[in-house]
Amino acid sequence: MHLGMPIWPGNENIISSIEKASRLGYDYVEIAFDYPWPEELSCEDVAKVGTKLKELGLECAIHGPWRSLSITHPLEELSEAAINVIKRHIHQVEELNVKYFNIHLNTSGFNFSDMPNAQPKIVHTAISSMNRLSNLVLSNLVNSSLMLTVENLIQVFGIPSTFQHIFEKTKGWSFCLDIGHTVLSWIEIKNEKMAELDEPMEISDWVKKLGNYMKVAHVHNVGIHEGMMRDHVLIDRGILDCGKILEHIKRTKCEYILLEQFFADASKRKFEDKDLKRNIEFVKTFF
Repeated sequence: MHLGMPIWPGNENIISSIEKASRLGYDYVEIAFDYPWPEELSCEDVAKVGTKLKELGLECAIHGPWRSLSITHPLEELSEAAINVIKRHIHQVEELNVKYFNIHLNTSGFNFSDMPNAQPKIVHTAISSMNRLSNLVLSNLVNSSLMLTVENLIQVFGIPSTFQHIFEKTKGWSFCLDIGHTVLSWIEIKNEKMAELDEPMEISDWVKKLGNYMKVAHVHNVGIHEGMMRDHVLIDRGILDCGKILEHIKRTKCEYILLEQFFADASKRKFEDKDLKRNIEFVKTFF
């Protein structure tokens, strides 16, 4: 199993973050492509990233853009623009020998509660857009070893059966199970009392239905602070039993686990390197 550390714009620069990942004992980094990355990364910047990764023996993955970008938008002009952005990003990182490129099926505010009639078109567009992107790899227009992954979010793309349908209709894709998103999606669906979506949504249900497609997991915990629920907290500081979750992940075809931790707890307190190191060692005991 490969353990990864996320690198996001606005935190540290990429090179120092790669050095930190190596120092702490991660196997790879997942670099987030949200503006200003990669638009403001020069060819020289990308080359330096590749050199540093090779020097330290780390692998690289890409967390595709999700802010205001939707390959599932029912208006073709908007979904087409999103596809073109992701195609450009895939080409920009070819020299990094990226292991996987993870995308998101944002619904851009088209929720079950207020726009239920839009859902079939959104899912259809998702399938069409994903097939167009996977054709880049299947037709050898980019690095044929690149793995395309798609992660669960909330609402229509936060339901296991939706992804079962998607994988039946697409080729060349693997699944990225985001642990925190499964919880937030379940809570939103239950709060809106959407009876038609009454299907099992425990981690075990996701694994049972999608474990054969699953190659990546984003593991983080969920905490509660002043009535606010927040994900992306340290795996040993929330309400979820991450040990039990890791046991479920072991039963899948997962190859990469990203410890997608951004906060020490739900109060958004900052963590220290020793916290990350502790959790790396904990996860390693399962694999």
